[in-house]
Amino acid sequence: MEWWVVALLLLAVQSSAVKNCHPGCHCEVESFGLFDSFSLTKVDCRGLGPSASMPIPIPLDTAHLDMSSNAMGPLSDTVLAGPGYTTLISLDLSSNHITKISPSALSKLRYLESLDLSHNNLESLSPNCFSGLPLVEVDLSHNSFQEFDMDVFASKVNGEPVSVDLSHNKLVSVSTTLHGRVLHIQSLTLSSNQLSSVPSLAGLLLRYLNLDGNPITQIPEGAFAHLRKSSRTASKASRACKFWISPATLTLRVSHWDKTPAAGGPRSRDFSTGRWGSQLAAG
Repeated sequence: MEWWVVALLLLAVQSSAVKNCHPGCHCEVESFGLFDSFSLTKVDCRGLGPSASMPIPIPLDTAHLDMSSNAMGPLSDTVLAGPGYTTLISLDLSSNHITKISPSALSKLRYLESLDLSHNNLESLSPNCFSGLPLVEVDLSHNSFQEFDMDVFASKVNGEPVSVDLSHNKLVSVSTTLHGRVLHIQSLTLSSNQLSSVPSLAGLLLRYLNLDGNPITQIPEGAFAHLRKSSRTASKASRACKFWISPATLTLRVSHWDKTPAAGGPRSRDFSTGRWGSQLAAG
């Protein structure tokens, strides 16, 4: 018997062993703990195609679901409304031609921590899109955002910090209107956009900010001063924001740019403290 036939038979046995596994998906149970007392169900439903009926039935205890590359289009309230979706911890919806997300499309995913919406066609999100979700990681890279208001994360249900990737969009503006509130975003990647200036991010408890690959021509004095109290540099002992900007992609007109960096690569200055920190050049 050919090896690939054996592999297909084993895959069928594994999938059939998990109750309510869609025939086009691969379902796998991973057990942990003493005597395998704890288990997580992973479901892979990639590439089912636009003809697949939504919501796709999945096991009731599914923790991780990959629904990428299914050409979904607009994400309506019914797509993620099945009974197996309420236990999801991570959800991959990348590469689905998603243009819009209904305000309530994610509302039942009360345990969702990781959400991948990369490689879609999103231009905007409703203000309550992530309301009540305990998100800690959100990938919005490779979409079509031109303006983005970070307040969309203000309605998160928990106080855990979240990492947000907005790289490879068309951003010309990133804003916050928190009115004195604090937004627990610890990592923000804004690389490869169209930002011409450093965005004002007051109220974000950032520890990492990436602005690499933007047409920023000037960084004024104090541009990062509002990040002083909540962030840190590459130096473990210091308390200032770490920012990476590649001089290969920028034309800087600021007196604080180090034109004679020491051996070991280019350096950038932290304008909120006056310290010099290591810099990662674009690769």
